[in-house]
Amino acid sequence: MKQNAVGLANICILSTMVLVMVSMTVSLYGGMNDVITTRFPYEAQITSSGINQKEEGQIEEIIKNMTKKNHTVPTSQIRFHIGRFTTVYNSKTKKFDMMAAGDYANSNAADLVMIPLSDYNQTEGKNVNLKENEVLLYHRNHNRNHKKSDTEALKNKKVIQLNSISYKVVDELDRLAIAKADTTSFIDGWYVVVKDSSIITSYLKDIYENSNIYDELKEYYGKIQYSYSFNLNGSRANRAKTEKSIQKQLQKKFANCSIESRELSRESFYELYGGFLFIGIFLGIIFLMATTLIIYYKQISEGYDDRERYQIMQKVGMSKKEVRQSIRSQVLLVFFLPLIMAVIHLAFAFKIITRLLSVLNLTNISLFFMYTVGTVAVFAVIYAIIYSITAREYYKILI
Repeated sequence: MKQNAVGLANICILSTMVLVMVSMTVSLYGGMNDVITTRFPYEAQITSSGINQKEEGQIEEIIKNMTKKNHTVPTSQIRFHIGRFTTVYNSKTKKFDMMAAGDYANSNAADLVMIPLSDYNQTEGKNVNLKENEVLLYHRNHNRNHKKSDTEALKNKKVIQLNSISYKVVDELDRLAIAKADTTSFIDGWYVVVKDSSIITSYLKDIYENSNIYDELKEYYGKIQYSYSFNLNGSRANRAKTEKSIQKQLQKKFANCSIESRELSRESFYELYGGFLFIGIFLGIIFLMATTLIIYYKQISEGYDDRERYQIMQKVGMSKKEVRQSIRSQVLLVFFLPLIMAVIHLAFAFKIITRLLSVLNLTNISLFFMYTVGTVAVFAVIYAIIYSITAREYYKILI
């Protein structure tokens, strides 16, 4: 075992790489529906910036007409307005330093989304009243396994300070429908419900006019954004037709208006994750070939090293049957130990891999576990076949 430690370690490492890459990429491709549903909690989300109430009505009219034309029915509709910022909690001044959206230079950066009270009351069916210096707070943590950030540590605080202004926290919310419908945010963040949209406009003007981001981004993020999310009842083909028709109409009439949806994105997701699957299987085959070659040449070299020893054992009275049993017990231990260790490595890495997959929108752990077990089973069969073929060469040399 000491003599073969390096070779066995190489087999173990290569086997682990095969198991990790293939299980991840197969899970991503096989769990495509879960990936798309996680990325798009609603069938479609339309977002626009700086439009008035009349234009919002036109967008809703387009949706109404296109769904009817393509034999689909919109359900679970939710409309809201937001102002989006990036914020970093300053532990010295005890305040949130706000900046233009998308500035994630600081590792502790978080999204901060402002919502007018009227939208909160409408989407939640509430009748809450706030004063100018009062807010409601909701914290969204994309990955609950992550270490608590500075902003999360501020939970249950009675007062928060946004730039130079202090606000009294009337309530910290346990749920927020708008946060679920807001698919444009990919990091942890805060949702702040303020009295009215004038407060949001004031922050947008103050921060974006002095920011260094591109003019196109200023034009979009520097104004209050309107968002309309909804699901669709109907066949997949009709849903796809509806979303394409809506997209075409929106592009004709509105400059800063876009639609994200499951069916419009399905093909691009399959292309992207299909590419991952190809790379995973391709590299898996390469590493498997390397493993096979190492095992094969290891059997050959070990055979010539052990030949003289087994000849001596036969001369002193061991039968060929006893020699075969001795060879089998040692070879089984030596060559299947790397496979067992590879599975152990995979088990310890499972939690880290699930976090990585969550970044790629696969949060279904049971599905990943099922594909991982399947990958291990298939690899074990292939490994056993490789062993049986190479072991014959070993026996031929010895006996």
